Amino acid sequence: MTSHAPPSRRYLIIGWALLLALCGLFIVLRWTKLNSLWNDPARWLFEAYRSASGEVVYRDFAWQFPPLSLLMMGGAFRLFGATFEVAQVVLDALGVIIVGLTWSIARRLLSPWLALATTLAFTCAMGSGGGPDLYFFSLQLYTPAQLIGLIGILLLTLSLIDYLQSGVMTRARWLWLSIGSTISLLSKPEFAVGALAALIALMLIDARVWFHDKSIGRWLRRAALIGLIGFGPALIVYLIIGGVVGFDNLISGVTGYGAAALICPWWPTGISAFGALAALGQGALLIAVVSLVRFNDLKRRYGRKYLMLWIVGAIGFILTVINLPVPLRQTGYAITLNQIIAYVIAPGTVLLPVLWWSIVWWIGSIGQWLRVMIKHQALSIQSGVLFVLWTMAIAMSSRSLFGDSHSLTTMVALAPLAIWFIVWPYLLIDLLRRLETSDVDHGVRLWSKVVLTVVVLYGGVQLIDGLITEARTNYVPLQTEAGTVRLADHPVSADVYQYVVANTRDHENILDVAYGGGINFAARRGSPVFSTQWWYLIPAQKYADADYDRFMRQPPSLIIGNDLPHFAATFGVEAATACTFPRLVWRPDELAYDPMRTFPVIDSIEANYQPAAKVDGIVIFERQSAR
Repeated sequence: MTSHAPPSRRYLIIGWALLLALCGLFIVLRWTKLNSLWNDPARWLFEAYRSASGEVVYRDFAWQFPPLSLLMMGGAFRLFGATFEVAQVVLDALGVIIVGLTWSIARRLLSPWLALATTLAFTCAMGSGGGPDLYFFSLQLYTPAQLIGLIGILLLTLSLIDYLQSGVMTRARWLWLSIGSTISLLSKPEFAVGALAALIALMLIDARVWFHDKSIGRWLRRAALIGLIGFGPALIVYLIIGGVVGFDNLISGVTGYGAAALICPWWPTGISAFGALAALGQGALLIAVVSLVRFNDLKRRYGRKYLMLWIVGAIGFILTVINLPVPLRQTGYAITLNQIIAYVIAPGTVLLPVLWWSIVWWIGSIGQWLRVMIKHQALSIQSGVLFVLWTMAIAMSSRSLFGDSHSLTTMVALAPLAIWFIVWPYLLIDLLRRLETSDVDHGVRLWSKVVLTVVVLYGGVQLIDGLITEARTNYVPLQTEAGTVRLADHPVSADVYQYVVANTRDHENILDVAYGGGINFAARRGSPVFSTQWWYLIPAQKYADADYDRFMRQPPSLIIGNDLPHFAATFGVEAATACTFPRLVWRPDELAYDPMRTFPVIDSIEANYQPAAKVDGIVIFERQSAR
């Protein structure tokens, strides 16, 4: 993984033409489309609308992430109007920026055409759906903090690679380091952890790469400057916001209102460790399959040793088949052939071996760094770049290393997907290169072509899957106060929207406790309470009490709920995924929620409201006195 010559103008023109055409395809395919006016996308749209309407985040309404993405989206709504179209344009612009940054980083680490192919494959995968509610160029997004944070971490990565490969920290690199780190620290906790880990790794690696023959005083001054420029601006922003909304409110929001305490994804269970072992076996199987292009050569050269690779790969395949039902059952759907195919080609599945092989190499890199430190030797630029990249990506992966609130087994976190996509071809080429004993340069060229073919095929599979999925989904346009949105759950969202508009006044408050907010956003209706989510989180009692006080002062005429007991409102997640630390168990055995706590607002709704209409599981309630 070394720096490459500056790209030619022809290469850049071809690359940008292909990438922008692909981005444009996904923009057209997903323009203002949503699955429904409930769930994660609906929630953040309404939260951004509340910010644009003058409400103060963390003080007037809940937001379980750092503030930057909400302030950015709320600012766009304030300037151009709170509409689905404005939200779509902002997300499209962020997607194009991410694609451009990913390609820029890939060009520094991979050969030119492999870098372009990797970026195209990444764009196809993320445009087709990189994870639950993670689509580039789509409103169907868990939170815009994912895109903002990714831009930050890519800017930071770009500045760190340029510095490590050249040894020169120009003003522009200092600027991008500061901007990238600040964006990461203000966007989403995973990216904040990644930025923190990357800057610390840079300080340590710098001592053995560019400061190995210099005084420790000069290195300490450089490390202090990195810390000041990297962390200082974000710290100032947090101090200002904390002074406005209260530091207790700020900390509660940034830490997800107690959600972080539900699990300990860094603590292994038997079932998650088994998944990690299966992932390592998958990597061996992939290497064995790809090596078939030199089967006779390698068999003659290594004999029985080469067969060991196939034995390890076969074991990995068996472990994968045994482990397969675990993640599939967690989706809540019946295990069908389509479900299996979708799981197998998903970026999280394909990159899981990359994650675990990288962890193995990273641990080895720590040993290498310690040896050169003890012997006062220099560390190669290539090793330094890899160590910083792996440290950052693995730190971000700790979000779901041994499962999360929805998963019992190991997962690839969404935050470092772009980094893993770039590292993936390099790892595969390097592992295959190790099979060569002579004419290593020829071997690298051969394996680079093989890996290029694999990457292109995977990108094509993702593109075809995305196009088929889009063609199979019937979206029906709905005209709303917030513009036109195309919905897949017709007529549920449309019927509820029409009922709310017909039975409430403009800008009147309504309350959606069905994990929604999309109706509020589409109809320009406010909310009387602080909370925007009624499960998964464990908010402090003061927020539940404040919700009840605000609810009783301004009781809404309509409530949107569902037909589940207590509207499925819980303090936490009603699933056996609670942290088992320090116990070693095969699988989590405690529910990750507090069954003794209830929401006073939910209790009041059940006592004072009655059903007025029902549409396919969504129930609209009105006050009993209203009849």
